[in-house]
Amino acid sequence: MQDYGYIPAGDRISWTLQFLKGDWEKVRGYWARREMVDITDSAGETFCARVVVKSYSRLSSFEGKAVEANLELWMV
Repeated sequence: MQDYGYIPAGDRISWTLQFLKGDWEKVRGYWARREMVDITDSAGETFCARVVVKSYSRLSSFEGKAVEANLELWMV
């Protein structure tokens, strides 16, 4: 058996988040254009990632002005 150690590139982070329509359009644009984005975590560490939308739906309680989305960030 060989252990090649830990390789951060390829890590995935997943969330279910809610966005107002304008913010959702921005996130959806990152996904559609396959843009790399800089992410700063709660510890102040910054890394580069690709946004992947796994699923989304409009929230009826907000009259279509908000979206709930399941997202992944793929570290590169």
